[in-house]
Amino acid sequence: MWKNSALLVALALSFSAPAKAEHLGTYGETFEISEEDLLSQIKRRLTEMRGSGELDRLEREFADRAKAKIKRPTPVFGISHTLEPRSWSYDPSWTSPEDIRDAEGRLVIAAGQTVNPLDAVRMRTPLLLIDGDEKAHVDWALRQSEISPWGVKIILTNGAPFELEKTIQQPVYFDQEGLITTKFGVRSVPAKISQAGRQLQVEEVMP
Repeated sequence: MWKNSALLVALALSFSAPAKAEHLGTYGETFEISEEDLLSQIKRRLTEMRGSGELDRLEREFADRAKAKIKRPTPVFGISHTLEPRSWSYDPSWTSPEDIRDAEGRLVIAAGQTVNPLDAVRMRTPLLLIDGDEKAHVDWALRQSEISPWGVKIILTNGAPFELEKTIQQPVYFDQEGLITTKFGVRSVPAKISQAGRQLQVEEVMP
């Protein structure tokens, strides 16, 4: 037992003792560090690319891809053309997780309170989701626009919104990243979202 205790003390002292540097001599030839730092490498590489014209080419390619993406966004994944019409109701009611107050500190919505935005604001303009490359879808949307007293909002899940807007002379939008179709559970187009009382009516229709 004593031997073990003495060993532990000796080990503790060896770790806590101040370190002392010793010169062990020179082994082999030494050199100064002359390696180029990362920032310098990047600057040098950019200068070389600019001089060769490669950087200008890459910038043009990036700009062209960005323009193409704006003109024709990525189609919304998983959206097909309607083969069997279906419809359902969507309740937009929302329950506040915390108190919401106005700029003067007055309580507007209490935590746990459920509100329906349709009680305050009517959705007069139906949302029409279509494939902009399908003429039948576009024709259907234009017919809907003619019979709606408040007009419609045409939203593409595929196609070129600016090109179509120019053709039909009406504003055209795009369901970026499928936010609208995902929120309302739309799986096929054409589809129409309109107000029905205190709820929204979602319809996947045949054009």
